[in-house]
Amino acid sequence: MTQRYFTLIGLIVVMIGGATAFRYIRYNNKVKLDSLQARMQYKQDFKVAMQSFAMLEQTIKQGVSYHSYTLRLKDATTATEIFLQAQPADQFPPSREMLKNALEDYFLARICWKRKLDNRLDFVDSEEIDKNSSLLSPSDPLYPRLVSRFPDLKADKANPSIDIDVAIRTAWQTAQSRLQKGSQLLPP
Repeated sequence: MTQRYFTLIGLIVVMIGGATAFRYIRYNNKVKLDSLQARMQYKQDFKVAMQSFAMLEQTIKQGVSYHSYTLRLKDATTATEIFLQAQPADQFPPSREMLKNALEDYFLARICWKRKLDNRLDFVDSEEIDKNSSLLSPSDPLYPRLVSRFPDLKADKANPSIDIDVAIRTAWQTAQSRLQKGSQLLPP
C-alpha cells in the first residue's frame, strides 16, 4: 500500500513538474517570439524612415530647389518622428542616434541654404551677389554651429569665411554617412 502511495505521489510530482516545465517553455517561447516581433517591427519602422531619407537623397541628386528640399525634409522628419515615438527609447539606441543626427545635419543644410538665399537678397549690386552671397562670416551666429558640427569646414586664417555651398554639401555627405552607419548597426 505504501509503495502504491509513494508511486502515486511520485506520478503527481512528475505531472506537476512536467506541467510547470511546459508552462516555462511556453512562456520562454512567447518571450522570444515577442522579442522577435519587436525587432521585426523596429526594422520595419526604421526602413520606412530610411525610405523617406532615400527620397530626400534622390531629390538632392536630381537637382533640387529649396522648396522641394524643404518638402522632402518635412516628409523625412515626420517619418523619423513616427519611428522614434513608436519604438522604445532603449531599443537599439545607436541606430536611433544616427537617425537623429542625420536629421540634424539635413536641417543644418536647410538653414545654410536659407541663409544663402537671404544673403542674395541683401546685395543690390549684381556683381557682388555671386562673390559674397555664398560666404558665411565668422561674426554670423551660424558660423560657430557649423564649425563645431563639421570641424573640417574651419577656414584658413587668411580667409576665415565659410563657403555656404561647401557647408551644405558637407552636411548632406555627413548625413548620408550617418544613415549608412545607422543601417549597419541594426541587429540581424
